[in-house]
Amino acid sequence: MLIDPMYHSIYYDVDLPKDCTHAMSLRIDRNKYLNLSDGIMEKEIELTRKGEKKPEHYKIIQVSTFHIQNSVDNTFFVVCDVKKIK
Repeated sequence: MLIDPMYHSIYYDVDLPKDCTHAMSLRIDRNKYLNLSDGIMEKEIELTRKGEKKPEHYKIIQVSTFHIQNSVDNTFFVVCDVKKIK
């Protein structure tokens, strides 16, 4: 029996090092996952960095996806490289 799927998005600003300190991650719903992973680039999103209160606007540069499925996980990930819009 499969566990209900969970969806996560992870965002990396291309102007910062690509590590867990600078990553912005969110748990998202299936519709948001499908919207992000549909292959259409240059979408604009609004994200809030850790420790910040005001959201900033970013443009999606590149998207990749992966899926972890086993007896305890059924998780879909979308990883986005983003660039801050000034």
